[in-house]
Amino acid sequence: MQNPPSSTEVLGGKRKRKNHRPGKGERERLKAGGVADQATAKIAPVIKQQTAKGDGKQQQQQQQKRAVAPGTAKAADADYPFEVDYNDHFETPQVAYEDLRPFLRWLFAKRPDGAGVIYDPYFCAGRMREYLRKLDFPNAINENVDFYQNVSRNKVPRHDVLVTNPPYSGDHKQRLLSYLLGRQALVPFCLLLPAYTATKSYWKSFVDQMMSKHGAASLYLMPSDSYEYDHPEGTGKDIPPFYSAWFLGGFPQSQCTEIEKTITAVGAASGRKVVVLRSVEEMAEHKYVVTKRPNPKQRKKMRSQVS
Repeated sequence: MQNPPSSTEVLGGKRKRKNHRPGKGERERLKAGGVADQATAKIAPVIKQQTAKGDGKQQQQQQQKRAVAPGTAKAADADYPFEVDYNDHFETPQVAYEDLRPFLRWLFAKRPDGAGVIYDPYFCAGRMREYLRKLDFPNAINENVDFYQNVSRNKVPRHDVLVTNPPYSGDHKQRLLSYLLGRQALVPFCLLLPAYTATKSYWKSFVDQMMSKHGAASLYLMPSDSYEYDHPEGTGKDIPPFYSAWFLGGFPQSQCTEIEKTITAVGAASGRKVVVLRSVEEMAEHKYVVTKRPNPKQRKKMRSQVS
């Protein structure tokens, strides 16, 4: 299999500049202070930030946010073969997998053995395997490896469905969508994303290209309330400032009605009232997303309601 195209090629994403080169004045100040070596000069942005006015209060808030509860493991202590962003490093709660269970059972019921392999390419603390085992899905793969290296080396494990809560920073979402779009075979996927992702141009482009290339449709599983996430560093549960939803895809459009009825019926029987929608227009109609930016007066009213 050929390597999937980059997110900039397929989805029009923009790459962020990772390395910062100090300006002329900054280099002179560093040199005057005895910091002339290149390795130390690379931390100039950090030095500048730490000496900025009012930064002490910001640092104190960050330290309090990242304080580790006694007896808990630090994510920093783990050996990750990839870059880890603190704000990305949150575990999907078990209730999110419970909401997804009807779809997975429907999917695996079509297999001769009634079982299948679930693959999560992004590793956090590995709890997803434990959660899925409790829901009678024992065949889950979630390894502490670099997903993008596996893709480039054609070493992605064989799986029947991809289930993940990808990192939200940078262009991770776009890179994942590029991988899904670049696969030769149609494989179902379940992505836990902020609901507003459905309004983004890169998602709309992805949906259009999946339909054009594979005849594949997408569905949106909207939970009854916002999910809470756990951080491996023990900073406690965190309710994000956005509403999360499952983005389902990788199946023929003809199966949408059957999937929708199955998820809705099982969810109602279990007490979890989930809503299955078919488009971003339906999401906007049900007030899950806003497709048109509110005017200043409307935004002020929304902020006051939230507070």
